[in-house]
Parts: sequence; structure tokens; C-alpha cells
Amino acid sequence: MYAPVRRIEHRGSVLNIALLTVRLTAPLPGVIGIEVTHHAGGMDRGPHFELTGDGTYRPETDVVDEAAEIRSGPLTARVSRRGPWRLQFRHEDRVLTTNGDKALGFVDTPAGEHHMFAQLSLGVGETVYGLGERFTAFVKNGQVVDTWNTDPGTASEQAYKSIPFYLSSRGYGVLVADPGRVSFEVASENTSATQFSVEGQTLRFYVVDGPTPAGRLEGRATVGSRRSWDRRPYRWGSPRRRQPRPTANAYFVAHPLPSRWRSHCHPLGRMTAR
Repeated sequence: MYAPVRRIEHRGSVLNIALLTVRLTAPLPGVIGIEVTHHAGGMDRGPHFELTGDGTYRPETDVVDEAAEIRSGPLTARVSRRGPWRLQFRHEDRVLTTNGDKALGFVDTPAGEHHMFAQLSLGVGETVYGLGERFTAFVKNGQVVDTWNTDPGTASEQAYKSIPFYLSSRGYGVLVADPGRVSFEVASENTSATQFSVEGQTLRFYVVDGPTPAGRLEGRATVGSRRSWDRRPYRWGSPRRRQPRPTANAYFVAHPLPSRWRSHCHPLGRMTAR
């Protein structure tokens, strides 16, 4: 799809305006991908997330005068073909979130940086969770989160296990498929939307249908590749918490602690969460 940044009313409307190219895909049932590009053709320097999909899956599409739709299982993306820009995501007949007028575009900074951004609407009472391991409030509404790994400690809004994926209490999840710095503004700049932006000419994100939190995480793990998901750094309390224990035990057997330290150390078994 081609989306001009303002409405075309006559021939003069096409002068001196930008054009965005929007591509919708469905790699798996219940998952719809959105790719928004301003200027294409730049050098792809990588890296990229390892995304998986079912090459045999074919979503349903329907194009009429008023709108175009792509259906991936129970998840539907509907784009209005008349009037202001409106990209709506539905679970069957229930609206999950909407990318509306002035909620998709680009920004050039005084420093010469080019950023792409998108906003997805939030409903009344809707709450947002996720974005990796954070040390701020569990509910992310009202926060600005940059998914960029740093090691500041636990008394900071920064973190070292950032994941550009969030869950909504309304029954969907969103994965921004960019390994660089992704800035999330969750009901902060716009109190009725979640905004995310990346530097560059292209923004890619995936909307994952639930409807339960477990279903959304299953969809994220599938489209994001379980292999890359399981390669994340070990942390206490994770489902794979017992895996590091044999390695740690073998290390301390091969490198015993000095005798003056042993009386001050806890046995390794006590440190393993159960």
C-alpha cells in the first residue's frame, strides 16, 4: 500500500509531499507483520532478529471499495481506503487496537537523524506490560522505555535484558523487529496510545493475537524463533534455572576457593532457585 502524508484532493496535492510504503504480511496464524518504509534502497547493515514463519501458510485477503483486509487466523488487519489513514486490528469482531490518523510517519531531527514511528491506540483501563527485565513499575503505562542494554544496577530505569515486545491487557502483543535502540512511549506523550520509534528508513513490527497472555507469549516465541529466545542470558527464576548448575559446580570443583573464604560462602546448592 502507498500512503501519502496528506490527503490527495487534486493534482497539486501530489507536489512536495512524502509517500510511505506499507506492507502487511502474515507469517503465521494469529500474527500480522507491518513494514513501513520511507526511502528504500539503503545499505542493509544488520544485524536482524531470527524470525520464523510457515512458508506454506497463506492468509486470506479481501479488497473492496471501502477497505482492504488481511486475515490471519482470528486476527484481522483492516485498512480504510477512503478518508483519513486508519489501520485497525481485530480479534474476530472485537477491536484490539488502531493505528489512526497522524499515528504513522517519520521525523527528521536537527542532528540529521531520521526516525520512523508508529502509534497504537490504548483503550480505557488498558494496561501494558513487558519490554524485558525492568526495575520500574510492572505496569508500563506512563513510562518512556528505551530497549538498549546497559548495566546501571537495579536502582535505575535502564536495564541489561531489554526485549522490544510488550503485552496488552486487551488481548494482543506487539514485537518491534529491530535489534537497535527502540524508544517506547507508553501512554506518556499521548495518553491514549503506545508509541514506538526507531532510527532509520524502515519500521517493522508484528501484532500477535492472544487472546490470553500465554497465547501471546507463544506467538512471540514462535515468530521470534524459539532458538534465539532460549539463547538469552541466564537469570534467577527463569524456567531454565537449573541448566547453569552443573557448569558452575564443575568450575568450583576445578577451581576451589581459598580456605580462608570457604567459611564465608554459602553452598552452591542454596543459591539455586527451586
